[in-house]
Order: sequence, then C-alpha cells, then structure tokens
Amino acid sequence: MAQFRATIKGQRGEVSRLGSKASGIQARVNGWDVGILVNANHIDGQDTMELYSTGGSNARCFEQFIGEILLTPDGPIFKPAE
Repeated sequence: MAQFRATIKGQRGEVSRLGSKASGIQARVNGWDVGILVNANHIDGQDTMELYSTGGSNARCFEQFIGEILLTPDGPIFKPAE
C-alpha cells in the first residue's frame, strides 16, 4: 500500500501518482513566474510535507523553503520557515 498519493487535474483530466515511505513523493505546480514545490517524506514514523516557493516555469529565482506541515496531537499545523 502506498504511503503517499498525489493528484493533479488540468485540461486533459485528472491523474494520480503513488509514493512509498522509502521514495516519498514530490509535486510541483508552476505558473510562468511563480510556483510551489511540495516534498512529502516519512521521517521517524511521521509524514512531513516541506513547502518551497519557486520561480515557476520561467525559473527566475531559486527554490526557497517557506515552511512545513507537521502532525501534532491537535492535528496538522503549518510551521513557517524561521
């Protein structure tokens, strides 16, 4: 069974991809000048999602870490980059 599942929907319909605890999964969504990258990994028994802003398809700037989503006893939280 897959640990991660990513879906995307565009003008040609929806597709999905699977990732394991070992492989993780990565997703990118780009505009021309701005985009986002999500890296999902399983670390120390917990899923983590790292978020990066990007320069989009035009790649005008480097990827910049903006924060991560972590699971807490109260549920998922967003932890911004310091």
